[in-house]
Amino acid sequence: MQALNRDKPAGVFMMLALFACFCPFNHSLSQPGVVKQLTEDDSGKKMVVSTTQSFILTLPDHVNGGFRFNKASFDTTILKLQEHHESPPQPNAPPGRSGVGTWQFTALKKGKTILTVTSSRPWARSDSVTIFQNIVLVK
Repeated sequence: MQALNRDKPAGVFMMLALFACFCPFNHSLSQPGVVKQLTEDDSGKKMVVSTTQSFILTLPDHVNGGFRFNKASFDTTILKLQEHHESPPQPNAPPGRSGVGTWQFTALKKGKTILTVTSSRPWARSDSVTIFQNIVLVK
């Protein structure tokens, strides 16, 4: 009988540990904010985010035509650019395949801004093309 009583606290501890690992509300607590994903299909739309929430914009990078992304345009008091990466097409990709440009933003404070990404050829900067434009509303 004594051995059974000593194992009971360990059993209760194990059950609580399993509950903590698999409980749905615990999972949401470990991920404070869902990161929204934007693509070229979201251009021309409006996106609503909360302050401190992050979102990622992923666009095709048409490097094969000589186009390069210009600096993204937005209100830096409302959004912060955390990271920007450009990846060329994979070495074994078929001809004409585009690379990928990725931007990660975080909302700093409440407000509204227009996020615009343009592209141009380095030798013809005046011929800029708007690739993406979205209204970002931070609540």
